[in-house]
Amino acid sequence: MGWYRRKLPIGASDKGRAIWLEFDGVFRNCKVFVNGYEAGGSASGYAPFRVDIADFLNYDGTPNQLALRVDATLGEGWFYEGAGIYRHVDLVSAAPLHVPQWGTWVRSTVDAGARRSPSKPRSPTQPKRPAACNCAIA
Repeated sequence: MGWYRRKLPIGASDKGRAIWLEFDGVFRNCKVFVNGYEAGGSASGYAPFRVDIADFLNYDGTPNQLALRVDATLGEGWFYEGAGIYRHVDLVSAAPLHVPQWGTWVRSTVDAGARRSPSKPRSPTQPKRPAACNCAIA
């Protein structure tokens, strides 16, 4: 079992924003704590996961402490024999209305030579509020 700790760079300008951590790979039985509160985690050592931490943060200049508990005592039956954080971890701050990780899909159709690509974004932070947004694909 191991622990990771880090201070998070959060300030007053982040209040009201959606803030989460994206973990690309942590082996295994990970628990994520923010300022002493368990915010989430993942039992799998192979699947990426996301933890929303906005409700656990201090926005008044008080330091924010991130702690991860990782326990690889039990194997998962695959080939990886290591333990701990083995891929990227990103701290993400976004507007309250945003397209979340893995949160949209596009299906294209062709009608009389014109391509239409309706998308269906979803927002876990505001699932029942309609909102308009403009999207451009470059």
